Parts: sequence; C-alpha cells; structure tokens
Amino acid sequence: MPFLKWYENLSVKVQEIDDQHNTLIEMINMLFDAMGIGADEAVLEPLIERMEAFAEVHFATEEKYFKAFGFAQAEAHIAEHLFFKEKVLEFKKKRHEQSMTLSVEILRFLNKWLVTHFQKEDQKYVDLFIANGLK
Repeated sequence: MPFLKWYENLSVKVQEIDDQHNTLIEMINMLFDAMGIGADEAVLEPLIERMEAFAEVHFATEEKYFKAFGFAQAEAHIAEHLFFKEKVLEFKKKRHEQSMTLSVEILRFLNKWLVTHFQKEDQKYVDLFIANGLK
C-alpha cells in the first residue's frame, strides 16, 4: 500500500506539471516501501539521483512558464526551488551516514515539500498558466 496517493488538491491543472509532481509521489512511496522492508540503504543513492533529475526538469519547466507568462511571484518561487536543490546536495553529502537516519530525513523533507510547495506555492500560478492556454 502506498504511503501517499495523488489527490486532486495537488493538481495545478496542467498535465505536464501534474505528471512531474507525480514523480515526487513515486519517490516518496519508493523510499517508504524500501524502509518498510529494511532496504532503504539500497535505494538512497538512486533516490537522491532521481531527486536531482526531478529538480532539473521540473523546475526548468515551471521557470520557463514563469518567464513566458510574467509570473509576478517568480523570484520567491525560484528561491523555493533553490532550497530544494540545496537540500538534495546536503543529502548527497550525508549519503554515507546511517541510512535510517537519512532515509527518515529525506522522507520527511519530501513529504513536507509536497504539502507546502505543491499545495500552497504551486497553486499561486495555476490561474496564470491556465489563462495562457496550458492544460
């Protein structure tokens, strides 16, 4: 059973971005499942790499639209993206520490990011993106 499921209040009503957001839910569930069977050590490195890849692709997508549509809150939102990238670098450095501690830290971070960033920050651009024809 997954730790997290996609639910409608996470949606930004733009399929491309919602699909990318689902990637984060998959990462959270992968780590949670691995922790449940004591295999989190085996998934930490690929998970951190996947977090890096997610950040590059997803943030570039959002930021491209911020620029194209003149999103007024872009600067603050991009600062949130930078924070995520910094946390991923921190996790990379901590990678060789006790896995359970790092696993729990990453799980908490990703879960909190999902709630605070997707449900609050990303919702701020929904109307602008839709008004500019994104679906």
